[in-house]
Amino acid sequence: MISRSLMVVAGESSADLLAARVIERLGRDWTCFGVGGARSQRAGLEVLRPVEALNLVGLSEVLTGLPRVFGVAAQLVAAALAREPDRALLVDLPDFNMGLGPLLARLGIPVTYLGAPQAWAWREGRARTLAGWVDELACLFPFEPKFFAERGAPARFVGHPRAFELKDAFASEPMRGLGSFGRVALLPGSRRSEIARHAPVLKAALTDLLARHPGLQWTVCVAPTLSVEELRAAFGDVASKLTFHVKDAAELLAQSDVALVASGTAVTECVILGVPCVTFYAVSALTYGVARRLVRIPHISMANILAGSLLVPELVQSDFTPATLNLAFDEVWNRRDELRSRFRELARTLLPDGSPFDPAERVANGIRARH
Repeated sequence: MISRSLMVVAGESSADLLAARVIERLGRDWTCFGVGGARSQRAGLEVLRPVEALNLVGLSEVLTGLPRVFGVAAQLVAAALAREPDRALLVDLPDFNMGLGPLLARLGIPVTYLGAPQAWAWREGRARTLAGWVDELACLFPFEPKFFAERGAPARFVGHPRAFELKDAFASEPMRGLGSFGRVALLPGSRRSEIARHAPVLKAALTDLLARHPGLQWTVCVAPTLSVEELRAAFGDVASKLTFHVKDAAELLAQSDVALVASGTAVTECVILGVPCVTFYAVSALTYGVARRLVRIPHISMANILAGSLLVPELVQSDFTPATLNLAFDEVWNRRDELRSRFRELARTLLPDGSPFDPAERVANGIRARH
């Protein structure tokens, strides 16, 4: 069999996991190189630049990191010219990949884009731009293919990889809490900039929450990009009353009754695992000012987007305060049985009906079928 080559760009932790799954399914017949992290590297990716090279969030960080970003793009274009890969797999990271993708397409390299840009939420024009250069758009959410197809992009629903990986966990009720105690998971984010903005509010809220709920165990999830020491320092004097979880977030969520979660992939995992959650997020004033004018949808929490209504609280920017977090926690805690049931209903929509295939296998099959 002829060996094929694939350029991969996975510029953040969740994208690295998605890319790794696809690389594993492609197997040894494909030589993969590009941007990725430890998971992709273990799966067989030749890492030209590490995932951290593109790990930026918000306009402020993007502006200060522009020289590095342009350097990564230049290196990838040079690698594409030198190696002439059969295909490129771009994973999420639209602020970078929406610029790189057209360059690769002009070089005659067909592009598979895994994890559609959220053009349905903001910057709708990206959908029509994609239609001009993407060969296949692999969508993770069931409502996305129709949106992109109506704007000319070749899109299909492959399912959400985490829904497949965790399907056994949400098929039956996992053990919640520890003995007679309940457990609350705290997921403050995976970037230092997120911790800097979220931890002070969480710390202040916990002072009251710990006093009002002495029977609950509060556990902070430590992202692979952070350390326990960093998070202990961020939570200050309340850290001694918290436990810290350094393994996979899903493992912690599966043992939790309720979660307080920074907006992102972890909210989708809460839905999949049936863990009622409060979603929060804060960014720089510059980023928020721009986003507020561009966002087209009323919700940021994927739980609410899938439900089509405000199912669970979401606290954004100035609404994210110790007082509002206390109120939101009480609401979710008191409704946790009802919300768990609703989350399980939503989780079933994240895989194509009757699909026996891992979404990563579907993406890998799509790549093989075109070569």
